[in-house]
Amino acid sequence: MITNLQHLRAFAAINVVIFHIIVSATGYQQSLPWFRLLQDWGQNGVDIFFVISGFIMLHTQLRQPKTAVAFIRQRLIRIVPLYWLLTLLVVLLLWLVPTLFRQLQLQADWVLASFLFSAQWLTGLYPVIFVGWTLEWEMLFYLLFGCALALNAGPLLLPILSVVLAAVAALTGQWMLLEFVFGMLAAWLYHSYRLSAVAGLWLLLSGVVLLLLSLIPAVQALPLHRTLSWGLPAFLLVLGAVLAPAYQQAWLQRLGDASYSIYLLQILTIPACYKISVSLLPPGHPLLFAAASLGLTLLAALLCYRYLEQPMLQWLRRRFAD
Repeated sequence: MITNLQHLRAFAAINVVIFHIIVSATGYQQSLPWFRLLQDWGQNGVDIFFVISGFIMLHTQLRQPKTAVAFIRQRLIRIVPLYWLLTLLVVLLLWLVPTLFRQLQLQADWVLASFLFSAQWLTGLYPVIFVGWTLEWEMLFYLLFGCALALNAGPLLLPILSVVLAAVAALTGQWMLLEFVFGMLAAWLYHSYRLSAVAGLWLLLSGVVLLLLSLIPAVQALPLHRTLSWGLPAFLLVLGAVLAPAYQQAWLQRLGDASYSIYLLQILTIPACYKISVSLLPPGHPLLFAAASLGLTLLAALLCYRYLEQPMLQWLRRRFAD
């Protein structure tokens, strides 16, 4: 495990949470005008996750090659259990207490497609866990990666996957898929060249600067797709992070470890916090509501990781060990 990548995961997950808090605050008439500059910026957490995913997949394969079956099994163990449990929880709540949800309606085909990571393609809707739209593209990437391994692509793994992902991106209009390529390219550079820690720090700094520049309205007005405005900085951040000296910070490490729980649980904790806060507290405390939402999300995710996600992963990995 690369420590700096865990810290980057924490940053990405919290960024996405802050984005959804800003959106939810407006929906509950608790808008945050001070955060107007960050209105959409937090979405870049998804781009960072995609680049990290591309890096990790190729990095682990180059370091410790796996068969296609072993690769797919490990990815399913890592992604599916918690996602399915939370999807089932939301479905049960939607069935038993539908008034908790303002927009969702129970539909059998939608629920089934959500469990199969294909809601967007089969129903044209976001999945039950709406942030799972990114996981549907992640699973497609894993499937393509596994197929390339099954074909014994060897040194052609990166170019083959790059061409296939570019073709899928062109067909679907989801150019974010190229961010998986950015991540794999970072892994190839990391393994192929002896880049120094100093180079890593410069790359990291460049990524931070470019990411911050995307906050400037004049830059936002440019006709740049997020693959460039956020994907390119994410590439620099990931490559810089793995090259730079490890930064040891226990609380960031724990948040990075729990980043998957943070990413999924926010769809429950943020609305719950706003519903409770708006009903119990007098109006006019938007910053307090936002802080409570963030705190509740992080606390719930840390507990979820410690007492559910981590034990479940450990058991499944022992049960289905190679």
